[in-house]
Amino acid sequence: MAGAAALTALSCAMLSGGPAAASVLPAPYGDLNADGNIDLLSVSSTGALQYWAGSGTGSVASPVAEPSAGDFTGDVIEGAGNFNRSSYQSLFLYSSATDHAYVELGDNTGQFSTANEVVVPPPSGEASWPVITQLVSPGDITGHNRADLVARVGDQLEVIPNVALGHYGAPVAVAGSGWSGRTVIGVVDATGDGIKDLIARDDATGVVWLYQGVAGGTFGDETTRVQIGTGLDAADYPFVITKGDADGDGHADVYAVGASGGLYLSAGNAGGGFGAPTLVSSDPAWTGITALG
Repeated sequence: MAGAAALTALSCAMLSGGPAAASVLPAPYGDLNADGNIDLLSVSSTGALQYWAGSGTGSVASPVAEPSAGDFTGDVIEGAGNFNRSSYQSLFLYSSATDHAYVELGDNTGQFSTANEVVVPPPSGEASWPVITQLVSPGDITGHNRADLVARVGDQLEVIPNVALGHYGAPVAVAGSGWSGRTVIGVVDATGDGIKDLIARDDATGVVWLYQGVAGGTFGDETTRVQIGTGLDAADYPFVITKGDADGDGHADVYAVGASGGLYLSAGNAGGGFGAPTLVSSDPAWTGITALG
């Protein structure tokens, strides 16, 4: 990751969003350009960030390269989240090379730059950030009106609450164990009860599970989870993600990147499950990506 400025008073001013941001309505979760549609970010095999604007019907536009965003080789990214309570979605990333976490503040165009990057201090009580192998922002699930994080750390899944400007509380283990063999697809309200649920897949089998959300920012575990899909094994689809309704029918959908490239959409249905993956983008830039957010 490109070097980041220290978290100084200037950085805090950047995180606060500035006075102009308050007059703009916040973009929906996962909408990086404020057009009402879910967008995606990926990292190429050379470490370059790529922005894919969603259409609202499930497809995405051709990728836009983001050379100003820096080098993301080996980084774990999450391209959604109102991390500073501004009007814009930001990019959160964890770099194992530096053992630091960063936020690159968005501007509602889908573009990011190291000029708007700040270092995020470790969670409360921690000397450094844990070694994160997957990162998801569910929005606010802990009641602090800020974008929290769900992180895979070893065999454990942790909720890291965003408790104050640029500060995260102590990680809380959730949803049992066994997470080194699973991928979090996303955190959305799949049951319609107003509480966000955890959607995950078993990497080896491709079975998709619902871990029902509990008020306060936790979820059920493997003893209470419910199967809601199949066919998304990691060998065929190394990257999977949901940020909500991507095709405009009111149901959360899953995007999956094929092992040989291509972007697929598993459309959600009224029963809370997902259909078979359908190719929605054959752009060659999907081949060889190393991260999806």
